[in-house]
Amino acid sequence: MKSNNPLDEFSLISRYFDKKIKRRKEVFLGIGDDCSLIKLKSNQLLAQTTDTLVENTHFFPSMPADAVGYKALAVSLSDLAAMGAQPAHVFLSLTLPKADRQWVQKFCRGFFKLANQYDVDLIGGNLSRGPLSITVQAQGYISKKDILRRDAAKVGDYIFVSGELGHAGLALRHLRNTETVPKKSLRSFYYPTPRVALGMHLRKIANAAIDISDGLVLDLSHILDASHVGATLQLDKVPVAKNAGVRFAITAGEDYELCFTVSQKNTKKYQLLLRRLGCVCIGQVEKPPGLRLIDKGGCLLQLSGTGYQHFCA
Repeated sequence: MKSNNPLDEFSLISRYFDKKIKRRKEVFLGIGDDCSLIKLKSNQLLAQTTDTLVENTHFFPSMPADAVGYKALAVSLSDLAAMGAQPAHVFLSLTLPKADRQWVQKFCRGFFKLANQYDVDLIGGNLSRGPLSITVQAQGYISKKDILRRDAAKVGDYIFVSGELGHAGLALRHLRNTETVPKKSLRSFYYPTPRVALGMHLRKIANAAIDISDGLVLDLSHILDASHVGATLQLDKVPVAKNAGVRFAITAGEDYELCFTVSQKNTKKYQLLLRRLGCVCIGQVEKPPGLRLIDKGGCLLQLSGTGYQHFCA
């Protein structure tokens, strides 16, 4: 990252971060003191999540600064979405090699574009000097009765997933190989859409939910393990990006979509709504532990580090 017109820490905060968003009414004290202060309603829980992005680990130096800012917030909002929480506040800790005015300005453009879209208030954080990294702590509100958790899947639940899987993974693969990236894939990688609205719809519909940024297979397994159940996944039902391939799509990660389980009763009751929300049924929760993958021909496939092993009856 090239240095251009360096500024000190407090000038950066004042110019680019403070008062960029209209204050939410429950924020008693935001940026400018040692702590922020928030007024909570008695019937609300405060959901909190933290994510860190490090240059050359989570994003490439060539990634546009506005995309870095946008994605830094998006990954945390996706965690809130997975629990059905309404995003509210965010803390941003930014470590910069140098105070590059142009880079910071573009970073803030992407960050605050997404923050304003979801009415998220930046209420604190930290600026320091060092290798480029971004840490975001996001907060949201949810009532106790509406929480979506990983450990609440029930035997008989249907398993759903949102969106098409594999777009961001394809972009990452192409970028690593310095190949031309399809526009749709690149946008999915740079500017993922946190499924906040979907998460809030699922409060009354789903039993368990998780965001699948680490890959469908791994993250669905987290639900199954936490709920002490198993599942069968129908691979031909999984919505996959063109040219991704299902094996790649369910393991690549970087898809900030939601995977969730719904009771048979609610599946029937809300099937039209789920379809309108872009969600597809891809399997069912079962009592025997473990995740079983079934292809279109009914063959049981085992996913390993080298690919599938076929066990056809």
